[in-house]
Amino acid sequence: MKFELNKLPHGASDEELLNEVKRVAELIPDTIISRKKFDELSKISSVWLRRKFGSWEDTLKLCGLEHRYSGKPVSEKMKKQVAQKLSDTELIEELQRVAKRIGKKELSEQEFNENSEFATNVIKRRFGNWTEGLKLAGLETTIGKSRYTEFDCFENLLTV
Repeated sequence: MKFELNKLPHGASDEELLNEVKRVAELIPDTIISRKKFDELSKISSVWLRRKFGSWEDTLKLCGLEHRYSGKPVSEKMKKQVAQKLSDTELIEELQRVAKRIGKKELSEQEFNENSEFATNVIKRRFGNWTEGLKLAGLETTIGKSRYTEFDCFENLLTV
């Protein structure tokens, strides 16, 4: 009977860690390597690998297994998480800054995401929902408004 340690030692090298990921990948028949399945079979926690290499996606990339990642790609915005340190006032000022930058009094979530260092989810979590954040910033919401003017509608009728 061959004895093997259940866990890798704390001082394991990057090469040893990545070899463990590759070993476990061979044991998982699924196309995707989920962190949950990995943790069941591995001698090291996926949490530790995420801390060491930046993300689960980055860990799989280093092993040449990026095609077996299924999660949402982790953006630079997500890694920085700038907004966690901001006050409510600073978040409201960011909403106003973005609106001013694009020259509008109403702001869609997409417009905010494209023009800010952080995503609308921060506003939603902090203020309860997107509309409430806009109200606090003195802005209008695009929700419930038609994206087409009356003129656009009549022009479409003529085209049809």
